[in-house]
Amino acid sequence: MTANKYEIALDVTKENFNKINREIPPSLRVREESLYANLMNSNLGPLKRLEVLYGEMDTIYSFVKKFSQCKKGCNHCCQYDEIVVSEIEVEYIKKNVKMKWKIKPQRSKACPFLKKGVCSIYPYRPFLCRRHLSLADSERWCEKDICNKYVFPQIKFDQVDRCYVDIIGLDGPSSFKDIRDAFPRA
Repeated sequence: MTANKYEIALDVTKENFNKINREIPPSLRVREESLYANLMNSNLGPLKRLEVLYGEMDTIYSFVKKFSQCKKGCNHCCQYDEIVVSEIEVEYIKKNVKMKWKIKPQRSKACPFLKKGVCSIYPYRPFLCRRHLSLADSERWCEKDICNKYVFPQIKFDQVDRCYVDIIGLDGPSSFKDIRDAFPRA
């Protein structure tokens, strides 16, 4: 990729950010702004709070996806060297995904839940996977040989991020691991 193509893709990304900020429905903005107070003042346990957070993220990010190259079958990010999950996310996935977990580690390059190019646990995918959306002009920028060479801003919702940090810390400090270590070849 040339520097000129990168500059064009970076401009597209910035324009998509601007469009999102201009066009986001006020109801979604209010929903995100009140998310932390609503969720943290609830009597829900950590797993239920995580489930509610994920539902809210799905609603908010469904608007953002209109500006993204990320589509079903695009799985470049599922090939990254590290896909980090917290302990509570591991528990959430195990609770919701009915399958036998292999004990013997068989570390592969791809996420263990990537089946035929598609996420097999999409409704229960981790926070990192929900939050990661490319706003560049092409999915090519997400390919492993390119993604670490160029930097693009990522969409961020402060209250969503704040909720996640507090949820994973509700039962004390959380440890993180790569999803391939948590679920060896699911």
